[in-house]
Amino acid sequence: MPKYSPLEKYLRDQPWDEIPMTFADIERVIGAKLPPKAQHHRAWWSNNPSNNVMTKAWLNAGFRSEQVDLEGRKLVFRRISATRLGKGKSGMAEAPSEFSPVQHPQRKHHPLLGALKGTVVLDDGFDLTQPAMPEWPEVVEAKYGPAQMSAQLLLDTCAAIWAAEDQLRPEAAELLDDQYTAGEPILISPITAWEIGLLFARGRLRAALPPLEYFRRLVSIPGIRLAELPPDILVASSFLPGAPPADPADRIIVATAREYGFTVMTRDAALLAYAKKGHLKALAC
Repeated sequence: MPKYSPLEKYLRDQPWDEIPMTFADIERVIGAKLPPKAQHHRAWWSNNPSNNVMTKAWLNAGFRSEQVDLEGRKLVFRRISATRLGKGKSGMAEAPSEFSPVQHPQRKHHPLLGALKGTVVLDDGFDLTQPAMPEWPEVVEAKYGPAQMSAQLLLDTCAAIWAAEDQLRPEAAELLDDQYTAGEPILISPITAWEIGLLFARGRLRAALPPLEYFRRLVSIPGIRLAELPPDILVASSFLPGAPPADPADRIIVATAREYGFTVMTRDAALLAYAKKGHLKALAC
């Protein structure tokens, strides 16, 4: 296999139009060191097809090099024909305009599954299902009333990350495929952005992408919709029935699911236990 073929394959497999990479990222992808000219000569990163064999790899994948920073050892690959992701999506609870129901009965693979595979590295020994802030105390345990449930899925943070890494259980992945085939969007809460930022800040997740860019790409995937998070949900998260999870993000996800009748997909033991008490509808992933 030619030395730079893995880079071509890596770029082809990405669902994004803009892919920031460090030189170290490229070396990990190709499994070898970049030549000295790549480290010190900007011309190495030219988009001239006759430049070098590595140039052909990214051009063949449909990308061009931009924003080459030799001192910072990084650059951006941009799709030559931007067809996958739109920019400037409106935010709260609006389905992406490019997403529409599949018009035939065959199950389609949900674009979320594996969309960000290999982007983040989980800290050794860290359990992603644990709260991002385990020290946060439980404040209120009060009655909120029965919730109306439905089949629309809301992913908690760990489920969203595992889905993007293509690490869901087969039955959970099939359910996402079914939802996508039916034209039913999968929901992610804005509070997931806070949790992802906290996981990055504490070194639990590592990636070449900044945490905000990671979240933006996550919610830009076709078939994904950002759930609403109005003030009444935040207040309701402090008045959940029984013994709700201590983690504030979990409480907000629970309150969102109860308010709108969503089913939460999660691996979080606290959320699954809370669901067993009848306060939430949840599916293990």
